[in-house]
Amino acid sequence: PPVAKPARISLASLRQPVEVAGNQVRSLKELANTLLKMSAKGQEGGVRAALSTPRSQFNRSITAQRRLGTQILELDRIKAITAATGTTVNDVSLAICGGAIRRYLLEMGALPKRSLLASVPIGLPRSDGKPGNAVAGFVCPMGTDRPDPVSRLESITRVTSQAKDQLRGMSPTALEQFTMLGLSPLILGQMAGVLAKMPPFFNVVVSNVVASKEPLYLFGAELEAMFPMSILFDGYALNITLVGYVDRVAVGFTGCRNAIPSLQKLAVYTGESLVEMEKAFGLAKPSRKATVAKAAPRAVKKKPATKAVAKKAAAKKKAAPAQKAAAKKLSSAAKKGKPARSR
Repeated sequence: PPVAKPARISLASLRQPVEVAGNQVRSLKELANTLLKMSAKGQEGGVRAALSTPRSQFNRSITAQRRLGTQILELDRIKAITAATGTTVNDVSLAICGGAIRRYLLEMGALPKRSLLASVPIGLPRSDGKPGNAVAGFVCPMGTDRPDPVSRLESITRVTSQAKDQLRGMSPTALEQFTMLGLSPLILGQMAGVLAKMPPFFNVVVSNVVASKEPLYLFGAELEAMFPMSILFDGYALNITLVGYVDRVAVGFTGCRNAIPSLQKLAVYTGESLVEMEKAFGLAKPSRKATVAKAAPRAVKKKPATKAVAKKAAAKKKAAPAQKAAAKKLSSAAKKGKPARSR
């Protein structure tokens, strides 16, 4: 039988693994520097915030049952706030969701003193020139400890601006390491079945994506709206996903049925949180209810006049027999040629 020749390993075949390993090692220093910046004193988000996440109603063990709450927001109204404040659609969306969550937890008597934290995945342009986005994420306070919508939006914008600047300055390799560092505890904890017992790194996931800016059709039928659903990790019972489609933003609240009662309230409060923010920035339009309320007092004022007319009519009714008698008297007097006496 022919003798097998020993395989030859060329240096060229080893070059790529060595380069990849070298990039990973060099990026570790960059990753460490970024983590130090994010955990520096005075940082409202980042590592420091994640390590002091308050445990909330949403950080409970989950079951297999789900609930979905939905809401549709007008994109023009959100953009009007961004134009007036110099913020982004993502910032305003976070502030709107923060206002809704604050109200929901206040009603339940379960609002923590410190702000709830959102895990915010984002897509950044790749610095290596390759197509597509580099996916990363950061932790951001939702301002649930702030009753004022203006203060809530300012706090969120401050954190998101800092985080995006820090992430944009990272190389693609360091960004991948940063993303894996954030996902690893969740994946390992989920696989080991201990994630719900671990201290939470955030309270809720809030993601915002754009589906299409043009209407979509299927066999001539227009797609009117799409409502997103997402996955849940054990110990993280709520996920909020916003999908921009044409001139609207569809908000989907995916939650564990046992952990989050009356989930649809969150969707309702999201719409009302947008109105609250518009009022805070002087952008609210007079609502239909307000117009009806203004018209109501006019209707009340007319009621006494109606009673007066009714009394006058009753008086006329009573006076009718007397008038008829007087008419008969006038008629008979005219026939006899006698002047009629008036009372």
